[in-house]
Amino acid sequence: MRVMILEDDLNDLHIAADAARAMGIKDIEAFMWLAPAQKWLDEAIKGQKPLPDAIILDLAVGCESGYELLRAWHKAKLNSKIHMIVWSHLESRNREVCELFNVDAYVGKWEGAIALRDALRRVKSGHHELAAKERLRSLRRS
Repeated sequence: MRVMILEDDLNDLHIAADAARAMGIKDIEAFMWLAPAQKWLDEAIKGQKPLPDAIILDLAVGCESGYELLRAWHKAKLNSKIHMIVWSHLESRNREVCELFNVDAYVGKWEGAIALRDALRRVKSGHHELAAKERLRSLRRS
């Protein structure tokens, strides 16, 4: 399995990469800035690089926005080929966007590495859709 990570905080980047490694994932492309991540994904979409199986995305990347990468993923209709895990500080607006874009899973950063590994495990096992929808419903109630 190949994973791409877009995360601007070095500590959180290490947590995300370690969570992927704990799931046995060795092929990890990590980016701290939007432009190189976007370029890498564009090249993968064009077939110049292999597509990742999953993306771990922080929606707030410094002064940039992870939403741009989310839009590119959605516009290219990659949701059936690349699983999207949003790992960010989620507010109600972010939750709504995650639902609209039909991401596979999202994890609030405050939930930590174990929750991120659980999301990766669900994506890997194919149980992501039901789990993500259940999470969205439960977060709406809170």
